[in-house]
Amino acid sequence: MATWLLGLPELCFGSWLEEVFAADGGIVVEKQILERVGGEEALEQLDWDALRAIELEVVTAIVAETRDSESKTVVLYSGGRALNDELFEVFTQNLGSKAATIHVRRLGVGLDGPQTPLLERARRYSEACNYDFAVAEGDDDMERILAELLGFIGRVKDGTTRDMGLIGEDSINGFDGDSPSDFTVPLVGGTFFVSLTCTNVRDLIETGKLLVLSEGASVVELRVDLLESWDHDYVRNQSALLRRSCPLPVIYTVRTKSQGGAFPDDEDAYFALSELAIRCGYAWVDMESHWAEKPRLKFLEKVRAAPGTSVIGSHHFKDSNGGTVADLRAQFMHCAHGGLVNIVKVVTMAQTLDDAMHLIEASRTLSLPPLATGKKRVLISHEKIEIGVIALAMGAAGTLSRILNRDFTPVSHPCMAAKAAPGQIPLKDILEARRIIQVHQVPDRYFYVFGTNLARSSSTDFHNAGFQFCHLRHTCVSSETDSLSEVEKVIRSRTVSFGGAGVQHPLKDKVIKLCDSLSDAAREIGAVNTIVNLQSGRVGGHNTDWLGIIKPLKNADIVATPKSNPALIIGSGNIARAAVYALKKMEWPAIVVLDASSASESAAAPEDTAQAQDDERTEAIDQALQYVSGLTNPNILSTRFDIVIFASDTLPTRVSLSEKVIEAWRKEKTHPLSNGPLFFDTAGGAYKMHSVAGTGSLIAFAQSFGSKTLSSFQYSTASGWEQFRRWMGRSYESMALAAAPAMESQMESKE
Repeated sequence: MATWLLGLPELCFGSWLEEVFAADGGIVVEKQILERVGGEEALEQLDWDALRAIELEVVTAIVAETRDSESKTVVLYSGGRALNDELFEVFTQNLGSKAATIHVRRLGVGLDGPQTPLLERARRYSEACNYDFAVAEGDDDMERILAELLGFIGRVKDGTTRDMGLIGEDSINGFDGDSPSDFTVPLVGGTFFVSLTCTNVRDLIETGKLLVLSEGASVVELRVDLLESWDHDYVRNQSALLRRSCPLPVIYTVRTKSQGGAFPDDEDAYFALSELAIRCGYAWVDMESHWAEKPRLKFLEKVRAAPGTSVIGSHHFKDSNGGTVADLRAQFMHCAHGGLVNIVKVVTMAQTLDDAMHLIEASRTLSLPPLATGKKRVLISHEKIEIGVIALAMGAAGTLSRILNRDFTPVSHPCMAAKAAPGQIPLKDILEARRIIQVHQVPDRYFYVFGTNLARSSSTDFHNAGFQFCHLRHTCVSSETDSLSEVEKVIRSRTVSFGGAGVQHPLKDKVIKLCDSLSDAAREIGAVNTIVNLQSGRVGGHNTDWLGIIKPLKNADIVATPKSNPALIIGSGNIARAAVYALKKMEWPAIVVLDASSASESAAAPEDTAQAQDDERTEAIDQALQYVSGLTNPNILSTRFDIVIFASDTLPTRVSLSEKVIEAWRKEKTHPLSNGPLFFDTAGGAYKMHSVAGTGSLIAFAQSFGSKTLSSFQYSTASGWEQFRRWMGRSYESMALAAAPAMESQMESKE
């Protein structure tokens, strides 16, 4: 069924949203009403009752047309009129939970003065929807807001987008060609979360503390009961700020006073506030299990209908040890709700070590029901689908329970003045204790970068910064070699400690024969730059070079249209083929590959691109491409390009080629850079480019003609982070994203 976006133009984005979604095949109710009545003039002649009758007919027809289809169509309804009873019934009864109906709204608009009636209309729209997409007060970054909205739509529709903060991310960032069964790297020995015990998350964002808090954590918890206001719009605003700034999934928690929190023990108010977690698209929501059965089951049914949200069933004995082992076991079973939750959580207060041991024994001897939520969510610290267990004893005597707990262990952090519960300790202390007693250990792994000219590469520094951020004792080292047998020796002889590898020139195409499986990108490009240990002696080959190209282009708002001018790729090696693959993914209408290795004006295809054309592996990227040779080829000089990508696999070739391009084109009146296209210098790898004389001059040459430029740094960090992400596997997905700024900072310091 289609996704419906509802909102008053004054409180959302009106015509701007209509333009965006209509261009992508979306349905705009207002336009269909205009077509139905015969245009603006005819519309103005209608009386109010006639207009509302036509409006109802149009909406009902669209609902009927899209109700039973698998359509991804987005329908916008933002006519500026209040929802009358008939329309309200269409949205709540005919659509109901079958469709994702999203209320789109700016916060902080219409709060005072004559606009106040807009809020009454907005509340009616919100009641008709099952989700809220609120934009924080004062946020006007329209491009980012659109990206967030698209991710939000994907998350609430099917829950398949990634759990980054509150929303998912564009599928272009997915694990291309990897099936979950082939890409579970069991490196995780436990997962952690830190509680945001603040009154306003804006303070954490503006001081930079939110990113610091993310270090080593897999999720963060928003303690809604500790916020300065429980007004629903205030909480929506906090949610919008987190969606914008938090790199990790978020647990939404309203902790009541009887359970050790600050929220009143008011059942109706508790569930009304907790339901905002579902409406705002949080990845996790904590549901206290002490309430009456009827409201609990009603809430769980709502969570079950929300594909992107999972639930933690919890109970806190804030003043007692919870009773006997049998009593504690029964409490875990009660929190499981017959398998309708994803995690059960029981917290006690320990006065003695025996209190903690009883809780640990109860958690270790459970026989929980199978997961029955209908959501195939694999817990971050598990390799199979099952209900997770959080068993924590508060107080100093309960420290052992925190060391032994595996799923979502809460940790304290010096950036948060207040601990969420007594007895919480820093992450580093838990990790050190686990190392001493050898529980939940992450095996130390060695990762390698194979290739030549590695002395100028920043790859090892980049990845080691990521390991350090994630509190892992892995090591990435360089292995200067052009021998495939040397690579094979390392991969096959260190199956226990081998974690993965980065591959640079001249081994990218050669290592394919060592891989037991290939991603789609690696297969079609015909090159592997990332090797992942799949366990049992098997390794997988991936290519992230193309992601290092496409992600900076997308971040620069480069979009292909049927009217786009051709894109020019200067180069003919593995990175050039990756650039072609990236542009084909963007549906670029015409791509020209230029072999600039000689001054010849022959139109013959370069040897290795001709070979690529004959190679079945790269057939998909060679369709509709033009290959030419020579910097002064008339076809090159006379064509207007929108993008010029400089792609070279080796540093020496890149330096000499850069000089050759400048020398040849400086003499010409017109050339590919003279019209100021976007110029992207990939540099062929994570090289410390700015320390090499002359290698930045091509960017300066392009800038002299007014070109917007992308550098090797942007290519290297995007490609390198995607490589790191594949090494870590899905289990470290969130942590890898949170580590990105630290890794980029390390790379930048080496430039």
